[in-house]
Amino acid sequence: MYLCTNSGDIMSMLGDEIDYVHEIFPHIQHPTPFIIELSRALWELLTYKEIKTPLSQLTTPILGRFKFLTSYEKEKVIFKIRQRIGSVNRYKISDEELLKTYFKKFIFSFQESLTYEEILLVHEIAKNPFSDVRSISKVINKSSSWISSKRKELFSKNILRVILQIDPTYFGLKHKVYVFPVLHEHVDDIEHILSLNPYMIRMVRFSNYYTPTRDDFLVTSFFVPMSYESKFGKWIRTLLQNEYVSVPLSLDINSLSHTLNIKMYDGKSWIFDSEKDTLWSYFFTRNFETYISDNETTRVLKYVGIPKKDFTYADLLIASILNLRPFATIKEIAKLLEDKNIYLSKSVISEKRKQLAQTMLAHVYLSKCGLNASMSIFIWQPRMSNSEKIFLHKYFTSYFPQVFTAEGIDGFYAVIEFPSSYLVEIREALVILREYYDDVIMYDMFKTAGRRAFAEIIDFWDENTGKWVVPKSKFQLSSLKS
Repeated sequence: MYLCTNSGDIMSMLGDEIDYVHEIFPHIQHPTPFIIELSRALWELLTYKEIKTPLSQLTTPILGRFKFLTSYEKEKVIFKIRQRIGSVNRYKISDEELLKTYFKKFIFSFQESLTYEEILLVHEIAKNPFSDVRSISKVINKSSSWISSKRKELFSKNILRVILQIDPTYFGLKHKVYVFPVLHEHVDDIEHILSLNPYMIRMVRFSNYYTPTRDDFLVTSFFVPMSYESKFGKWIRTLLQNEYVSVPLSLDINSLSHTLNIKMYDGKSWIFDSEKDTLWSYFFTRNFETYISDNETTRVLKYVGIPKKDFTYADLLIASILNLRPFATIKEIAKLLEDKNIYLSKSVISEKRKQLAQTMLAHVYLSKCGLNASMSIFIWQPRMSNSEKIFLHKYFTSYFPQVFTAEGIDGFYAVIEFPSSYLVEIREALVILREYYDDVIMYDMFKTAGRRAFAEIIDFWDENTGKWVVPKSKFQLSSLKS
């Protein structure tokens, strides 16, 4: 029996040749052309330490870089591939998109080395991404020219990236997150319906590989106009009339934060004890929280909750520009406004930019330094006390290398990043959270099912009426496939 890939390559599954899929992923019974070709390439790597069969367009984006690596790097990649194959088979992962993400995202992530002085510089930038050169120079005792040169290098290599996150309540929008459990056979239908909502800003899809279930999950975030909150609630209730969707966990977000514990990095590896910094630290923080100081690199944005009066489309547009381009100059912003037939003086733009920046969460994101795995933890607890949220915030931000958090009345959401070698230990340790809260959902593998930038959402603002508009044609439930 032979199967033909999209590239025209013929691959044998049965007969005289090797059944590559069975050798690599024995649990996959009905492989796609991509999985067949991936299996053959992985088998060749493990057997010959090279890929002998030319890659097609199916697998080149995943493994095409291998031939350009040094011998040392190839050994590291093959070691990682063995680990990934073991995890895929352990949890019987067969979804093509998850396999693409799992192999592409992690195996080619090589670690940048940082000097002690560079670590100190990153620490200061993490405290304030817009710190001026002179103030940093005084703290770490390096020349202004060195600071300027190194900072430029860190950003040009994409080791550091500044992100500005918007407070939606400033513009009359509520930030809502839902975790929808959906029967696996119908997740594509529900994903499509959710993606049609014009106020959906992000949706990720994952399967719960760690507990026996037929459900997939869609974690979906919305910026919902406050004036349409009741209609949005009706839209959700209508969706839940479908038998394939279970009642979701939900969280109305009222604050965000980011923390970078760069001093856990010695320049080559992360000083991280997966047992001490998970279980032991959880109980230590629970008992001695008041003695643990706040992390000085933590950046927090508490939503104002009440919309600014008389904001305009120009305000929305400038906020969307800063969201995408934090270092946009006055001249660049003016040009982008003019493209929309909005003409403002440089002084007005400068003042608006200053005001808007104060309502946004500015933080740096660290990459290429070995933080090649992540775990998302959604903790749902109705009317969670502020003291409990403070405890969870202090726990996550004190003991993990890079952390994003979001808080709401009914729970807490965290995304932690760490070296992939600790993934199994961290996942097993964090299971303890399920003993203390009503519901805890954790996932480390997912695919992005939808994303909408703030720049797209602002098109639903009506400048004439000063209101958000919900187009009926785009805010309907489509009929489901039976």
